[in-house]
Amino acid sequence: MSLNSALAAIYAEKIVTPQMEKFLTKTVKTRNLTSQEKRSLRELVRKIEAGEILLLSAQ
Repeated sequence: MSLNSALAAIYAEKIVTPQMEKFLTKTVKTRNLTSQEKRSLRELVRKIEAGEILLLSAQ
């Protein structure tokens, strides 16, 4: 799964499952991200903090 596919699935469902969180963490730690990918991840974090997207592991 690509990072863009993962982000699209998260935005469609409005939730981040523990499996998706694990994938995102692994991706961030194991590869160099492009500027666009970094911006996309910052936007995802902002939406999670604002409560627009539910982080299931935080429940």
